[in-house]
Amino acid sequence: FLPTYMGKLSQRALRVFNHSNTSITFSIRAQPSEEAELAATCSALAAVQQNTLSGTGAAAVRGMSSISGTWSPRSAGAARQNSKQQRSMLGAADEVMDVDDECDAAAQQHPKPGSAGSMGYAEDQQLLEDAHLAAMRRTKRARRDIAADKQLFGTSHFSVFPPEGVVHPNSEQEVIFQFAPDCARDFDALAWVDLQGLGERLPVQLQGQGLGAQVIFSYDTIDIGEAFVNTEHQYEAELLNRGKVDAYWSLQPCHTPFGSKFSFEPTDGVLQPGAGQVITVKLLSDTLGQFDETFQVQLKGSFKPVMLNIKGAVVGPQFVLDTQSLDYSIVSFGFRYMPRWLPVDLFLLYGCSLRL
Repeated sequence: FLPTYMGKLSQRALRVFNHSNTSITFSIRAQPSEEAELAATCSALAAVQQNTLSGTGAAAVRGMSSISGTWSPRSAGAARQNSKQQRSMLGAADEVMDVDDECDAAAQQHPKPGSAGSMGYAEDQQLLEDAHLAAMRRTKRARRDIAADKQLFGTSHFSVFPPEGVVHPNSEQEVIFQFAPDCARDFDALAWVDLQGLGERLPVQLQGQGLGAQVIFSYDTIDIGEAFVNTEHQYEAELLNRGKVDAYWSLQPCHTPFGSKFSFEPTDGVLQPGAGQVITVKLLSDTLGQFDETFQVQLKGSFKPVMLNIKGAVVGPQFVLDTQSLDYSIVSFGFRYMPRWLPVDLFLLYGCSLRL
């Protein structure tokens, strides 16, 4: 298959030719042989049986724990209410399919207690019986579905149409394989073509590459130079979608000493094909030193994040004097002297004080 974007679909055709004078049947199978199909069926039935036994045992344990201890009218009332709800659900299920002989036999082996027993205990016992019958019904449905499954080919990413059919004499039948990726990675699968009259099934190797959203930053690195401590600095970075599908993105938090000093707005969103999103980057640090931080933007369906590197240094206050020395020349004793022109400029950072 050609590389396919997530949420899109690509397809390839396979033709089955019949050069004989009789019609033949074909099917696209998931297993290489009938023996493999039988083994898969047995494995599925064993798994269903194991799940049924585990679920029934857990229900029994929960039921026994609920009836252990002193019986109270409140617990009995709640049990009767749950029993009525479960019986109504079971009655609705009975309309869809009949209860098999095992369920009937199980119901006969557990008759309802008479009036001589405790009402609360009777209701709790009925709950256990209903749960057991429900588990047996689910098992029967699962077994019926497994037995009816032809084990035709089909996965969550590859499909075929038609999966089976008839090829008339001296004609051909086109079979369409479809590929629909849900994430950006490589996919592969193996299908088997079962032709009437052919002893072995023919393998068909399927391969496809899923493409995700192609998102980049307008520039990969932001060098902010020097930033003053305890002062908010603001920058901008643009996220661009160069792909052909919508990009669902989210900025992952960074927990490094300097990474936690940055904040972004917005932190997630959706980019349509060809669109861009300006992200505001703010830095407010109370720590001095150099930093080189890499922030990751995660894309839905992609395992490769988009990187944004920000580097620079946080520095303290800077004081600048435009005059390095003062020369008063000759000054008379006892007299105050001030030069007529002595420019001195002090550049102070906001929030800092200077004492001379």
